[in-house]
Amino acid sequence: MKSDLHAVPRNGTPRSPDAPDQAAATIVHDFNNSLTTILGLTEWLLATLPVGAAGRSEIVHIRAAALEAASLVPRVERLAVAMPAAAERAAPVPPPPVRAPSSHADALTVLLVDDQPEVRDTVGEMLGALGHHVSVAADATAAMALLDEGFDVVVTDYGMPGMNGVQLAREIHGKRPGLPVVLLTGWGSGQEEHCSPDIALVVPKPITMRGLRDALASVVPRDVRWERACARVAAVSRG
Repeated sequence: MKSDLHAVPRNGTPRSPDAPDQAAATIVHDFNNSLTTILGLTEWLLATLPVGAAGRSEIVHIRAAALEAASLVPRVERLAVAMPAAAERAAPVPPPPVRAPSSHADALTVLLVDDQPEVRDTVGEMLGALGHHVSVAADATAAMALLDEGFDVVVTDYGMPGMNGVQLAREIHGKRPGLPVVLLTGWGSGQEEHCSPDIALVVPKPITMRGLRDALASVVPRDVRWERACARVAAVSRG
């Protein structure tokens, strides 16, 4: 007789020993969301705490451990069971220098959509630390209600109750054609359902500040950022 534990769905995904691919997908999704929170908070702390502050070196090691854990996710996606050899484990990596945008023209107005509060708060803090202006929504309905505020880019999770991130992007482009939509996903890379002409870029979790910075820079060119920044300044001046 099977344990009741294996019969209980988690976020709509059956956990069953007869479905190892589904079990692995659930592990990848939940693990990536947790790592996004850990990496975001450690990077924020390292950018905030002065060099030599008590506990800073421990935070560096925690971040390095999270990065090493993230490197194992593709193995889980392939249902690999062997742990990497000790010799293959990466040494602790110092945090990369992550700077806020170099000018006000680099600052974007971002709509962030994620149904998980801890991930939404962490990614929002990361975007704020990069100098962007962030509004948040917990689902697609709330996001569509905010769309008239004139955002430069939308960053949305894929797996949400009701409308998922790809469906939201389609609705957004029905109202705001050309608005870039970046899709964050904890379900791993290479998922066919993530492919859509309404998605400017797919970014697998866990996501770092550098990853967010590069993602936004790739979907909103610098000349467009300058144009939008000038328009915002002009609007303020007229007001």
